[in-house]
Amino acid sequence: MRRIVIFDNHPDSLRLVLQFGLDPDSDEAASRREMRTSITCGLILIAMLVAALLWPLCW
Repeated sequence: MRRIVIFDNHPDSLRLVLQFGLDPDSDEAASRREMRTSITCGLILIAMLVAALLWPLCW
């Protein structure tokens, strides 16, 4: 499968992508991976904040 990266929204570039029937939002696997990464990063951030709040209580 060929992948096309478009760095601009020039009408000719968009027309070229749409001519081949490619939908830039159709990659569901990448979307799920990004969602999983966001959730993981959020959980790590929350864990770090809780640890930072509880750290002074341990000493």
